[in-house]
Order: sequence, then C-alpha cells, then structure tokens
Amino acid sequence: MFQNKKHKAYLVERIARRKKILGYLRQIDYDRYEWMLNELKVANEPRDPYKIFEKKSARVKEITEIRKNLRRTIQKKIKTVKQDLRSQEEDYFKEKEQILQDIDKDIEILGLNKDEIIANYEKKMIEKATADMPKNKRRFNKAAWRKLEKYMEDEYERTKRDKFVI
Repeated sequence: MFQNKKHKAYLVERIARRKKILGYLRQIDYDRYEWMLNELKVANEPRDPYKIFEKKSARVKEITEIRKNLRRTIQKKIKTVKQDLRSQEEDYFKEKEQILQDIDKDIEILGLNKDEIIANYEKKMIEKATADMPKNKRRFNKAAWRKLEKYMEDEYERTKRDKFVI
C-alpha cells in the first residue's frame, strides 16, 4: 500500500496534525468544526477520556465500581435525609415560634429584662468556653469579639425574618 516508510510516517504526521487542528477548531467554533468535517468528508471522533480506565486490571475495575456504587448510595441517602428535613421544617419552625413565645410570656410574667438575660447567657457561655483554656489565652482579641457580636446580630435578624415567614 505505501511505497516506503518515509511516506507512511509523513501521512501519519499529517493526519495527527489535522486531528490536532480539528480539535482546536472544535473548542473555538463548533459550527465551523462540523462544516469542516462535512467538507473534508472525515469522521473525527473525539478521544474518549475514560478509555484509559479500560486498560486497568479487573481488581482496579472492581474497586472503581464499588466506589461509584458507594457514591450513589451516599447521594441517595443524603437526598432522602434532605427530603425528610424539608418535610419536618415547617413543623419545626412552628414549634420553635411557639417555644419562643412561651419564653417571652414567662419573661413578661416574671418581670425580667430580656436583654439582660441574653447578655448574662452570652457571658456565661464565654466563661464556659474560656474555662478550659490556659490563662494566657483567655483573652479574646477585638476582632473575635466583633465577629461574635456580628454573628449574634445576624442571628437575631434572621430569627426576626423567620418569625414573619412562618
């Protein structure tokens, strides 16, 4: 078929170059790529990126399949848990709202200051968190305090919004 080895090598080189250029054209402009394939009357199949896995041993294939199945089952379980949580979400927020209302009523009946109670609770939580720390690390830096205060404000705003959503 081929006259000599040099001619065959030249043809293989040209075909590889054409394939490379077509691949580049495919990335840049897919419509022109299809038009060029029709004009050249060439079928340029893109390389299968997963073909390298076919060369692996049976044990590696088995492990890969087990991992795929494991990922699928994990995703299914996550999906069912999320659906369960979504179904329970409305009841949870109603119960939460009721409990918060009961707490507010109890505070009013006892004649206590709500802001003072929250401040005392935060202070106790900070003391509890710092009790296990060494004495030289018990001080919170200002940035951490600001971050904590911002988080508390955001949480308070979020709970206010949640009250209106329900």
